[in-house]
Amino acid sequence: MPPSPALPDWLGKHPRGEGDWVKTYADEFDGTVLDASHWNVYSSNWWDPKKTHWTKETILLGGGVARLRHEKKTGHQNDDPKGLETPYATGYLDSFGKWTQRYRYFEARMKLPATPGLWPAF
Repeated sequence: MPPSPALPDWLGKHPRGEGDWVKTYADEFDGTVLDASHWNVYSSNWWDPKKTHWTKETILLGGGVARLRHEKKTGHQNDDPKGLETPYATGYLDSFGKWTQRYRYFEARMKLPATPGLWPAF
């Protein structure tokens, strides 16, 4: 793995501006188990359902990072044997129905792939 870039000194501090800023949620992905009270690993695949399936096997945690791997591996959508079988597997994370916040300050560290056909989002 390539070395991590130097982080800016303002990282983790409240944004500039007036007000009492309060951290409402943080996940540093330091453990080996995902916090299921905040994260979903399964969902409907509306983006590429004929070629790619979600599986928790391709979510790698540790060292302060959650990695969502994409690989050529036949399997079933959401690890359900009754789900559609596809030739590619990838990880999926969202917080829908578990955690939400609107009109506040958000901060994330991420490296998004530039590969054509992948749909990363924050």
